[in-house]
Amino acid sequence: MLYLQTNPSGTKYEHSKTLPIPDSIYNSSPERRQQKIPDIVFAYADVMLKKLRLSGEFVPLKDNESLQPDLMYDQIMHRVRESQLKLTVKKTPLKKEILLKLLVEPIKILFILCHGDIDDKTEASFFCLEDEEDPSMIDYFDEARLKNLLIGKQI
Repeated sequence: MLYLQTNPSGTKYEHSKTLPIPDSIYNSSPERRQQKIPDIVFAYADVMLKKLRLSGEFVPLKDNESLQPDLMYDQIMHRVRESQLKLTVKKTPLKKEILLKLLVEPIKILFILCHGDIDDKTEASFFCLEDEEDPSMIDYFDEARLKNLLIGKQI
């Protein structure tokens, strides 16, 4: 499994640690490939606007706040090719409807790349996904809801 993090400037990703890959995810089975079930799904929300807490106004993200999903995806693909494992990878925008579908698919690794936010009043945390109608806008997905959806799944 590959662990990546942003550097302090937030402008690029660096490989920081390689963890052992569990035996269960080595190489796709022919059945998985025939059914076109990806082993790894790279789901990203590349929103371009954020909401200011005090005014509620939407403003563009600064360059150093961008997640750069293409860069991270390229690094993941490089590591997959380098490993010489037969793994299938699917790249998709991260929206609520897509996330809910992904959670029921028998994928081996779901890699979510998005910003997060915290409600100042309730201290609830949220994933900042792409809005269904305008991908440049944020659509919030409650972290507690994701946890509840994952309970009972084999992870």
